[in-house]
Amino acid sequence: MVDIAKNDKDMKARERAILMLGDAKDDEMLDMLSDIYPKTDDVRLKQRIIFAIGQNKSDKAIYKLIEIARKEEDVDLRKHLVFLISQSKNEEAIKFLKEIIEK
Repeated sequence: MVDIAKNDKDMKARERAILMLGDAKDDEMLDMLSDIYPKTDDVRLKQRIIFAIGQNKSDKAIYKLIEIARKEEDVDLRKHLVFLISQSKNEEAIKFLKEIIEK
């Protein structure tokens, strides 16, 4: 499944693999998805990765979303990331949101 998510030429197969990895909801999956994210330019695939990470709800998932949001240049992807982060009561999420507001 990981190989399909990372390398398959069929984008739909990659999207399905990413969503299936997201169902695992564990730290290893978060690391794999976070590793794939910066290696793709496909916006739809990035949306799927964000969604899969966001489904986890763990502190580590929030940290990964914040890390991605800090680097993401696409405005629509950043908006989606900020929305997911705002759903958390995690202290790092709150700090990150305050940073954005104060900019």
